[in-house]
Amino acid sequence: MARPYHPGPKQFVFAVADGTEHQVSVGDPQEAYVAFSAFFRGREADTCAIRDEAAGQSLVLMHPRTV
Repeated sequence: MARPYHPGPKQFVFAVADGTEHQVSVGDPQEAYVAFSAFFRGREADTCAIRDEAAGQSLVLMHPRTV
C-alpha cells in the first residue's frame, strides 16, 4: 500500500486534448495511478494532462508519436 496523502484525499483533474475531463478524489499515489490508468485506457488522444489545481501544478504527457 502506498503512503496516504497527508492531508488527504487529493483532488486531481485528468484531461485529454479533445476537452474531456474527469475529476477524481484519491487517498494515495497508487489509487491515483489506478484512476488515471482507467481514465486513459482506450483513448486515442495524443496528449493528456494531470492537474492538481489546489497546488497549481500540472503534468502534460505526450504520446511518443507526437514528439
